[in-house]
Amino acid sequence: MHGAYAYWVAWAVSPVLSLLILWAQPPDLRGATALLALPWAGLSAVVALVLFVLWRSRRDGHLDWVVWHPELGLLRRVQTKRAAVDWARWHYREPCVITRLDLAPELARQTPLYPYADRPLKQVDRPDPTVR
Repeated sequence: MHGAYAYWVAWAVSPVLSLLILWAQPPDLRGATALLALPWAGLSAVVALVLFVLWRSRRDGHLDWVVWHPELGLLRRVQTKRAAVDWARWHYREPCVITRLDLAPELARQTPLYPYADRPLKQVDRPDPTVR
């Protein structure tokens, strides 16, 4: 479970903790505590729901963006269009195609030639198909 939207779990715990803190208060302080705890619990529950929906839609990677070359195949797979354009413009600097993965499903099974986020131009070793 990784990615920017995986924080939905932490946001989902927040309203539960807020309501537990409200329940644990003495009866004479519950009114004042409710003024802060209830709006925060509602807001964090909404944020958790939105992040969960986004996480679930991105979980299988069908919304990823790919950078590919007709002769070389899949060059890079990233989560956002901005990351794909930035990598192609600032690192690869060769003509290539940028598209969403769901528009090119044949690329889903390929291993990217440049998969490392921390080393943008380090290639993965691919076996040579001409050597047997």
